[in-house]
Amino acid sequence: MSIKIYKVTANKPEGLGGAAFFLFKDERLLAVNWEFTRTLNDHEAAIVTKAFPLRLSDLSNLKKVFKVREIPERTASDKLKLFCMYFKAKRGSTYTANKFERANIKNVVMNSALLEAYFSTDSYPLTYAKTINDYIKHYNHIRDISRNGAPKKARFPNEYNKDFERRLEGAEISQYWKHLTNLGWKKNAKGVWISPEKLAL
Repeated sequence: MSIKIYKVTANKPEGLGGAAFFLFKDERLLAVNWEFTRTLNDHEAAIVTKAFPLRLSDLSNLKKVFKVREIPERTASDKLKLFCMYFKAKRGSTYTANKFERANIKNVVMNSALLEAYFSTDSYPLTYAKTINDYIKHYNHIRDISRNGAPKKARFPNEYNKDFERRLEGAEISQYWKHLTNLGWKKNAKGVWISPEKLAL
C-alpha cells in the first residue's frame, strides 16, 4: 500500500493563509483536510473545481495557483498532521492528539518511512494500538525497524510486562513465568516480579 500526503499552500502566503492536506492511498484520493484561513476567491475556486485531484496524477493541475509539495516534517504542526493522516489511511478513522502529544511531538523525527515501519509492526514492544505517545516512547525501536527491518518475533519478552501477561491464556502464562525465571527474574512474597539487576543489589 502506497501512502502519500501533500501540503497545498498559496503561491503568495499573504493572500491565503493556512493550507490544505491531501491524502492519497494507492494513488487515489482518500481524505482532504481543508485548513485555509479564508475562502477561495473566484479564480482559485475555479481552478480547484475544474481540477480537483481525485488521483495523484491530477495534483499537478493545482500548481497554477498553489504550491504543492509532499508534506514536510520540520514543524510540530506538520508532524502532527502527518501522523493523523497516516492513521486515517491505515485505520480508516480519525485520530485526535492530546495536549501532551502536541507538546512532545517536536522531540522526534516523523516521516513516511518511520510511520510505515510503526504502523506495519505489531510485535512487542509495539502493539496494534497506535498513538503519538507510543510512537515517541518507542522512537529508537521504530528507527531500528525502519533501517534494519522487523526482528524475528520473540515468543516472550525478556522482561516482565503486565500488559503482555494479561493477553496470555492457559499454559502460556506458566511458560512465560518459566522464561522469566530462566533469565534470573524472581517473584517476591507479594507476587511482584523482580529483575536480576535489582536482585543483585
